[in-house]
Amino acid sequence: MRFAPPTDGIGALLTSPRELAAWLADGRFAMIADLLPDPLLVVDGQGILRFMNSAAEALHEVHRRAHLGRPFGELVEESPLLGEAALEALRRGSRLQRVDRTVDGREVLTLMRPVRDADGDLVLFVVVQRDLEAIRRTAAGASSLDEARGTDGECLHRMVAGSHNRRILEMGLRALRLGSRVLLTGESGVGKTLIARCLHERSAGRRAPFVHVNCASIPESLFESEMFGYERGAFTGALQRGKRGLIEAADGGTLFLDEVGEIPLACQAKLLRFLEDRTVTRLGATDMRRVRVQLVAATNRDLGAMVERGRFRRDLFYRLSTISLRIPPLRACREMIPELVDLFVREAGIRRGQPFRLSDACLRRLLEYRFPGNIRELQNIVEHLAVMCDDVAEPWHLPEMLTEGDRVAEEETAPIAPPEADGQASDGDAGSPGLREQVRRFERSLIADAIRRYGSKRKAAAVLGVDVATIVRKSRG
Repeated sequence: MRFAPPTDGIGALLTSPRELAAWLADGRFAMIADLLPDPLLVVDGQGILRFMNSAAEALHEVHRRAHLGRPFGELVEESPLLGEAALEALRRGSRLQRVDRTVDGREVLTLMRPVRDADGDLVLFVVVQRDLEAIRRTAAGASSLDEARGTDGECLHRMVAGSHNRRILEMGLRALRLGSRVLLTGESGVGKTLIARCLHERSAGRRAPFVHVNCASIPESLFESEMFGYERGAFTGALQRGKRGLIEAADGGTLFLDEVGEIPLACQAKLLRFLEDRTVTRLGATDMRRVRVQLVAATNRDLGAMVERGRFRRDLFYRLSTISLRIPPLRACREMIPELVDLFVREAGIRRGQPFRLSDACLRRLLEYRFPGNIRELQNIVEHLAVMCDDVAEPWHLPEMLTEGDRVAEEETAPIAPPEADGQASDGDAGSPGLREQVRRFERSLIADAIRRYGSKRKAAAVLGVDVATIVRKSRG
């Protein structure tokens, strides 16, 4: 038996179904097929599934071991991406081209091609599937800056504008290329997520998955099933098809563990196993799945101190922090503020349908502010201005807390005026100060003594049990 001329390409390589079956069983073919980004299935002339690569396994969220050597119809019943039309094409020995939609909204193109021998008998079916969304992103790669416009993508370039952040990015990329794990630390709102996404795009690429896991939002009871996935029937309420976990979803891309310091202590050991051998075992399963991910973690907590207090596993800390990079707060990178303001103002102007700008005085006030909430706070302030102003944002449009904070910061180190002489203004007779005046003088004297003793108005306020604004107001007289 000979294959017909190589209209489908495969007939030129093989001369019999037995030879083709031997080729499929060759480990070298399986290794090459597993490197393909697109799902590949091979079904023989009797409708038995003979081959499935790792991309197909991930797309259909099944174990290939459970389906190889079984009727193709069983996979069709289990996967929403292979419908009755696939079985009909198999029965008729005809080609098929159709688009299906996954549960998360992705469009997948399915192509089925029959392979026949010289006598016209069906020998094999080759099934190739393509992620259309990924193809569109690749086609738009030349205009990636336009794709990022008005989104985090453009902000990435602003974030790395400072020399310190550029250095952080260089070291992070070097670590990921070496296969090392990166731990990003820093205050809340400094842009750890944006840095992580930038590292991902410059190492794995935009087409690769970027799975952002907020560890603080996963309840302890659901941590294992969410991170590692589960098989059907693993527990009451489990989906009939099972579910792949967040780690598997990042296969071929980047797994970003945000707020990693919030992982419950009991769950940390489960994550440790994955970091050691890069395999996951779904809840209710016995076999392990190997995943290829680069890992970036982030936290605003002091993990070293948590280790000493017994609240974070020491071995997990060492495995996460192969390379630890600290993101500086915005107040230490003030040269970034004007560029970030321009970005946020432009985005807010587009959303509100009317452009606006900041006056020089308003921008100057922002440059003087300490930004305890860092970049996130700056973005919120600009959105506040977009609501409060018309065409030009002035200092009085700023949030009241910010203007009060600036005033207090300016006056906190100013010298306090000495108490007035007893013979000066009073609420009573000229020669006898009234009760209110005497109380006022006593308060000022007490405040002045506390500031001299403790060195600042803020510390004096803490000792006297009042806020700093009260100290400033009463210090004026």
